[in-house]
Amino acid sequence: MKRFKSWLLIPATATALLVSAGQALSQSAITTPMSSSVTVEGLSGGSTSGSCGYMSDTANQVIQVNEEFASLDIQVSAVDNSGNPVDTLTLMIDGPGFSECLQTNSGSIEAPGLLDQGTYEIYVGDSSGNRYNYELTISQN
Repeated sequence: MKRFKSWLLIPATATALLVSAGQALSQSAITTPMSSSVTVEGLSGGSTSGSCGYMSDTANQVIQVNEEFASLDIQVSAVDNSGNPVDTLTLMIDGPGFSECLQTNSGSIEAPGLLDQGTYEIYVGDSSGNRYNYELTISQN
């Protein structure tokens, strides 16, 4: 009987790890209303090529709009290893009935606007396929 109990421990441990991993992912979502702006850092670009440049297969950031609509400012900027602005940076915002791709030639992108209630995925890409450290700031007006 002791063997049987130890075999039960393995599936229970695996389930606990999966649940905690899912909770960690869900904790990274930004939700509205927001009391202050949120700034996150990451790596732009990725291996998937599309109409908005090269991006990651998964969103760099998720925003959950809980009101009927929210006025949000989304800003992203990146510099290369020499400190020069990245002029190939792209930003894709994808949500319910909404998809927008913005590109820059100055190293930063600003995307102010109203977003309807729902979940939005933010992708920070690069039109040339390079990868740069970026800073993404999201604030609610």
